[in-house]
Amino acid sequence: MTHSVTNVNGPVFVVGASRSGTTLMSRVVSRTGSVRALAEVHFFERLYTPGIGPDALSHDDAVELAAQLVHTQHKGLFYRQGNAADFHDEAEQIVSAVNGSGAVSPLAVYGEFLAVDARRRGGEVGCDQTPRNVFYIRDILRAFPDARVINMVRDPRAVMLSQKNKWRRRSLGESDLPRSEVVRSWSNYHPLVTPRIWKGAVDAADKVRDDRVLTVRFEDLVADSERTVADVAAHCGMPFSADMLDVPKESSSLATDDPDARGLRGDVAEAWRVQGGLSDAEIAMCESVAGEAMRRHGYDSAAPSNATLGKLGWYGALPVKLGVAGVMNARQLGNPVTMVKRRLGK
Repeated sequence: MTHSVTNVNGPVFVVGASRSGTTLMSRVVSRTGSVRALAEVHFFERLYTPGIGPDALSHDDAVELAAQLVHTQHKGLFYRQGNAADFHDEAEQIVSAVNGSGAVSPLAVYGEFLAVDARRRGGEVGCDQTPRNVFYIRDILRAFPDARVINMVRDPRAVMLSQKNKWRRRSLGESDLPRSEVVRSWSNYHPLVTPRIWKGAVDAADKVRDDRVLTVRFEDLVADSERTVADVAAHCGMPFSADMLDVPKESSSLATDDPDARGLRGDVAEAWRVQGGLSDAEIAMCESVAGEAMRRHGYDSAAPSNATLGKLGWYGALPVKLGVAGVMNARQLGNPVTMVKRRLGK
């Protein structure tokens, strides 16, 4: 189907707690003629943190920043192939388009990178699908007034099940995933920590009252796909097309990738309840941490009753998980104090 010219004027940001459907949504909006989804480039925190800066870069520092963004887009954050210096020429072009040889802001470099990468692949605007950008929505809207933000929310118990099994992606379709990333994924799951991060992400987005932000429940996306995607299209200023529903079924933590399977899978919404995979203890711990935010978004309690013994085991595992996660996530965290404050809503 041929897509008509859209009215998308600024970049699109798909945000939310990890494993909430941000990648799926980025694929949906990228089925239009003008939007092109990026990899998770992790600009905020890893490369720049608002309030900490620096807010102005020398030409050489700006080129280095642009090179890191281009390197991440081409090679991925976790695969460690090559280095940023390999993309010096592309980075020079990005910085020159912003401000020649003078000082330039990191956000200007980032914005030009989004546009350049979209044009490189035949589009007009870039879509950054980095989930943690949910903690930087206000900063994004100040820097890019024409931006549109799609905030994904998913049942935290489904998020937990997906995060719990994410380490299995190496055997489910990502055979080139480094073993270090398998360990990192394993360490990132804990039934106290995962729902706490989910709650922080949900609370951060709920505090932003702005028409440029649209909250979409994952469950609505897969159960009432046409209506939900039409709302997303209208929010972003693009015409709705049935092609937007024709996305690959992959990147699941629960099933092997099928290169021939396409469409939005309604069966994954209730997998945590139907297929199991979470103990009563895990569900109870999740609901004790995230219950209020769950109710705010229409998620009912499962009210597990046999959880005490299982909780003790998870409490015992917490120091080990936190220690390994701290080491494995160090490359992405930037300033750890700022990171924690953002996630705790401080």
